[in-house]
Amino acid sequence: MKKVSTLLFYSYCHADENHKNNMEISLNLLKNKNLLEDWSDRNILAGQKLSERIKTKMQDSNIIVFLISPDFLNSPACIKEWELAKDMLERDQNKTLISVIVRDCPWQDFDDMAEYLVLPTDGKPITEWSNQDTAWKIVYEGIKKVVEEINNTFNLRPEFEKEISSLEFCSQTKEEVVLNDLFVFPNLKTHPRNSQTEETIKNAEELLKKKRVLIRGDDQCGKSKLCGHLFLELCNKNKPVIFIDLEEIKSKKPNENIFSQKYSEQFSGDYNLWVQQNNKTIIFDNLSHEANSLRHVVFAKELYETIIVSTSNDRYSAYFKDELKLTEFSIIEIAPFTHVKQELLIKKWITLKQDTIREDIETEHGEIDKIERNINEIIINNKILPRYPFFILSILQTHEAFMPQDVQITAYGHCYYALLVAHLIKCGIEKSDDAINKCFNFSSHLAFVIYKNNFNDLNISKHEFDKFIEDYKNNFVIDDATINRLCNTHGIFKQNQNGYIYFSLNYSYYFFLGRYLSNTYNENADIVSKMAEKSYVRKNTLSLIFAIHHTNDLKIIDEILLHTLCAVDNVAPSKLNEDETHIFQYLLESVPKQILSDKSIEVERLQERHFRDQNENDVAEDDDIDENPHKIVNQIYKSQKNIEILSQILKNKYGNLKKNKVEEIIEIICDAGLRLVSALLCNDYELQELTKYIEKRYEESDDFDMNKKEVEKKEDITKLLTYIIFLWTMGNIEKVVSSISKPEIAEIVKTIRDKKNTPAYDIIYYFYLLDTASCFDEKQKKELKRLVSKYDSKGMLFLQKVLSIRTQHYINTHKIKAPLKQSVSSLLGIAYKA
Repeated sequence: MKKVSTLLFYSYCHADENHKNNMEISLNLLKNKNLLEDWSDRNILAGQKLSERIKTKMQDSNIIVFLISPDFLNSPACIKEWELAKDMLERDQNKTLISVIVRDCPWQDFDDMAEYLVLPTDGKPITEWSNQDTAWKIVYEGIKKVVEEINNTFNLRPEFEKEISSLEFCSQTKEEVVLNDLFVFPNLKTHPRNSQTEETIKNAEELLKKKRVLIRGDDQCGKSKLCGHLFLELCNKNKPVIFIDLEEIKSKKPNENIFSQKYSEQFSGDYNLWVQQNNKTIIFDNLSHEANSLRHVVFAKELYETIIVSTSNDRYSAYFKDELKLTEFSIIEIAPFTHVKQELLIKKWITLKQDTIREDIETEHGEIDKIERNINEIIINNKILPRYPFFILSILQTHEAFMPQDVQITAYGHCYYALLVAHLIKCGIEKSDDAINKCFNFSSHLAFVIYKNNFNDLNISKHEFDKFIEDYKNNFVIDDATINRLCNTHGIFKQNQNGYIYFSLNYSYYFFLGRYLSNTYNENADIVSKMAEKSYVRKNTLSLIFAIHHTNDLKIIDEILLHTLCAVDNVAPSKLNEDETHIFQYLLESVPKQILSDKSIEVERLQERHFRDQNENDVAEDDDIDENPHKIVNQIYKSQKNIEILSQILKNKYGNLKKNKVEEIIEIICDAGLRLVSALLCNDYELQELTKYIEKRYEESDDFDMNKKEVEKKEDITKLLTYIIFLWTMGNIEKVVSSISKPEIAEIVKTIRDKKNTPAYDIIYYFYLLDTASCFDEKQKKELKRLVSKYDSKGMLFLQKVLSIRTQHYINTHKIKAPLKQSVSSLLGIAYKA
């Protein structure tokens, strides 16, 4: 039997029951055609609570009819139903309120009843009609018209819109955050079949052009939110669409009644009329290999022109990669956010606080920069956390709500901790300290066993895992139910196709290994020392970073400081004085004096983040090389990685360390970076010798051009070498500045600058001021003026140029008050651009 789409509720005084019965009779034709179903309190069964049942039926109904008479207007119960119906109408515009005047009464003076539909014609009471059948026919026609309008109006139900728009995040300034507040279209990549070319899908419109789509992605990558966004986009364009979570229906046999039921939960209107529309879309979330999940997708092909399905990467690789039933589907993968998309998400988060944002708009970009640094230092170039919106928003929420500086865990470490607790609760672990601590202890010991047994692959065989559980139970209390929850679909452990157990996210492995090493440092000091000795191996770097997040023991910090001091210790830190930077003279003379852009700040920031994305990809590729046969290369890698580790110590532990220790860490970071500069920096004679060596190698290569003059070849090689050395120099300076960019330590950084008193430290301090400022103000201007005056000689062209370039770049990417911008332009000797 066809499901009735329109439900009618009677609100009446029992003194008018005969009129209610007459109206039921007049509507029988609509009911017999399955266009209408009506309900009154006479349908309440014995034992059912009257008020609760009435309220539920009123909520479910599309039409609420009030039979108006003197008795109705004098009944507190009837008046309460009237007020309840009006309240429901405010929340659900799909309801229609109709007053049927059955007996003469002053209904026009009751509340705002006259503003709603009144039957029969002109509100003439039923009892005053000479032929009451005519009056009821008019009522019938009025109700019929409303029913037809409802059946042909496919409106999204507010309760489902609220459900699909909900987010698990909240801001201190906006308690209820919905999908539209924060949604940024994900980074979608697709490989056309039989092609190696990667395509990027930029928006929902491009995605919806494809008629068969399978979206795959990691856990927490945003698959479900993307499906929800596509659903809402189609609804906003009045396109026919329904949304189905396959987890809810996978055990049911595929049939159209399931789709009809889901439609009724999501929309008003007649499903049988709705399904006759063209270009319908069905969105399936959470495709799995279980039960009838795939069969529902196959069944939908007969009814829907567009089908969108989402599944996890693990399920896709294991069950659907070669599935013939999905052959015609375009496979689209959700990749981590780019820096561009990350900034868009940060802007949306800041917009939530629009009412509380300072009127000083010059601070906006400084605030974004600060938030970006916090996120990037936790994500660490996608090496620890993938740059998915879930993790970005989790970091934002955690920073905004509570970032502790206690002895148990670092501030950034608390972000990882919060994510893991949320993960454990999702997989069924109780939200109590005992339950969470039990899981943390188990996971820490497992991480250490994986490190000892199979550090390279970060996994453990099923046999080794079972042996670990047996040994663990001999020493600690843990139940099988907890272990099973840790290994379930949402657990923090997973099993691959070969049966090996591994941590579902890299950060969780390093988090727990660091926790174990920190808690057992005295027994495992030799392991930490070996890791520090080979910190150029990426896994060691990350393990040490997480040990730092957990430790309160200065011994681990001193171990890393010692190894950093010993790396590249055969050269002194560069001073970047006139003698050292003389080789850049010719190169810098060709650099334009003015680089202030005519483009908007937003365009400049966009280009900068595109550059970051490219640089991040290049770094990720370099990190695939864990060890190099050349000792000096390993020493350089070691020094670079130790700077990253010390940066984490500095930014997370500065509040718990004495000032002299903080100063020591800053100085070692800066000197390590400047030693790296010295490793490649050379004088004119060394540059000439290096040019000769490369020229000889070039002559022996297949690329040798015999037609080119020898002088030209030497000049080209010298220019290229100079350019590479310049980039190396500035890259290491920027790395140092990024590693100490914590505004709270400004006075200590200044103290070191004054003590060292070299051009290199002057550059570091000024760059530090730019990076940690909320906006460019008198403090930055004063320091710039000091440096311009100090280094005004012709021989200090290097410092003059880098100061000017860095300052102009800041102006290009940040809002600055006009008077300051004009003053800075004058200091740098460039034309002012409004």
